[in-house]
Amino acid sequence: MFTRATIAFLLIFVLDVAAQQPSFTLSVDRSEVALGQRFAVTYTFTGGDPNKLSDFRQPDLNRNFLVRSGPNQSSNIQIVNGKMSATLAFTFFVEPRKAGTFTVPAASIVYNGKKMVSNTATIKVVVGSRKPTQSKKEQKIDVGDMIFVRAFADKKNVFLGEQVTITYKLFTRVTVENYNVGKLPRMVGFWAEDFDLNPRRTSTVETVNGKQYRVFLLKKTALFPTQGGRLSIEPLKINVLIRVRQRRKTGDNFIDQFFNDPFFDRVQSREVEISSNKLVIKVRPLPEKNKPESFHGAVGDFVMETKLDRDRVKANETITLTVKIRGKGNIKLLEPPELQVPNDVDHYDPRVEETITMGGGRMGGVKSFEYLLVPRYPGERIISPVTFSYYDLSSKRYVTLKSDSMVIRIEKGKAEDMGGVTDYSRKLVEFLNQDVKPIRTYVDFQGGNGGVSVFLIFLVMGVPVAGTVALLLYKRRYDRIHGDLRMFRMMKATKMANRRLKRSLDYLDASRNQEFCLEISRALWGYVQDRLGVPQSELALEKVKNILKDRGVGEDALSAMLTALEKTEYARYAPSGLQDTYLKELYELTKGAIVKVEEELSR
Repeated sequence: MFTRATIAFLLIFVLDVAAQQPSFTLSVDRSEVALGQRFAVTYTFTGGDPNKLSDFRQPDLNRNFLVRSGPNQSSNIQIVNGKMSATLAFTFFVEPRKAGTFTVPAASIVYNGKKMVSNTATIKVVVGSRKPTQSKKEQKIDVGDMIFVRAFADKKNVFLGEQVTITYKLFTRVTVENYNVGKLPRMVGFWAEDFDLNPRRTSTVETVNGKQYRVFLLKKTALFPTQGGRLSIEPLKINVLIRVRQRRKTGDNFIDQFFNDPFFDRVQSREVEISSNKLVIKVRPLPEKNKPESFHGAVGDFVMETKLDRDRVKANETITLTVKIRGKGNIKLLEPPELQVPNDVDHYDPRVEETITMGGGRMGGVKSFEYLLVPRYPGERIISPVTFSYYDLSSKRYVTLKSDSMVIRIEKGKAEDMGGVTDYSRKLVEFLNQDVKPIRTYVDFQGGNGGVSVFLIFLVMGVPVAGTVALLLYKRRYDRIHGDLRMFRMMKATKMANRRLKRSLDYLDASRNQEFCLEISRALWGYVQDRLGVPQSELALEKVKNILKDRGVGEDALSAMLTALEKTEYARYAPSGLQDTYLKELYELTKGAIVKVEEELSR
């Protein structure tokens, strides 16, 4: 029978020998996966002094796989008999690109000046949703209450357009090496704006049910409901890489009990998927009583200022009228105030600029609208007061802001600048007042010997009349379109969408993916807003769907548009790392959806 001293001596000897024999191996957490399913690839160095390790060279995993995360590094260091022994792991989470059987390539690392190369591994990728076989070493992890995600809403009963702040937190009592968002929550019926978070991922400590947790802030979003009723916020799913301590299987004898000490447990990195809870927000409609005509969905607390860059101009020179609205609330959803200007003062769609702040947990900032005005004729013109209305949440009433009237004094411009029908009529009168030759008693229809041809008669008499009529019709159409802002936007919707699509493609070619996602979202939602005449404050998938159905848009075009709207929103708020192929497909999908809907609406 062994004595305790003998066992301790043998144990120290075995550990000492193991520490002097380092190894570098590759392992995969399963041997067969379904197409589109993630799996873990881990390169592990075991044994030896970690201070002598250097130059880990990862292979090109992107040839047959898509690297979704990694390398995620984990380590475990032990000191036995005065000597240091390390386990160092580099883990990648990858997805297969296509079905088939593939070889996971080897990696290399330098230990004590010598290069060590790992083994390779084979992975089989199957098509379909059938459950892939798992390796014998893989075991399902039951995290229990050791790690979870919770979603919090600062309020669950709000008015239409009132801000709701949603916060997602990760609570953990295990070691978290890395995490990333797997699936963003669906937020149908809301306009969303994310808060900027600390990229260093610092944690705090909170107590839940008497247990202490490290808490990471995953996501914080300001939501503005665009439709009433009970609106659901689906769960957020995240993939978390955690350290799992694998216990040894032991028996009842002394040696097994000795090795059952946690000191001898092996630590591995494992990925788990966890989801947050679902939230339901009750959205109440704004009161109809005392709702002003100038109200277009603004909710919060705002002030307005207006300014003309000058009040004395010559005819056909431009004036800029700037309207600035600042405050707290759904600033991004503010509609341009409608201008009331004289008919002989042309005005155009405003140029919009905005500066958004998220201080104090509330969205705020400044939104500026610059209107270009062109007075056509001399005289004095009055611009009616600009009005802007909003619903004040603190006083529970509508507030209307109103500017003063603005007077423009217009002087006569240069003769060549005075265009339009009046100018043409003046030239026509001058032509008719010229001295004429004596009236002939005959007409030489052959045009010879000083006679006048029929063609010339019609040319001289017909062109001025036709030109005058054409100019009158053009002016009437111009005034009708520019006087009706909604019609003007509807007519330019496709042109503006194409311009933004082209700009988004330039961003994609320059690998500016974040700008691409924002611009393509603007192209699609801007087209929907302008073409269907839907105010930005009322934009929602369900409303767009109902309007397109009412206008007779077919199922194919309808499905393409709704799919494009959903995917552009996902791309805009998705974490970084979307593949270029996905973004190119998104571009083609968006472009195709606009073309299909436009063809249906133009019938």
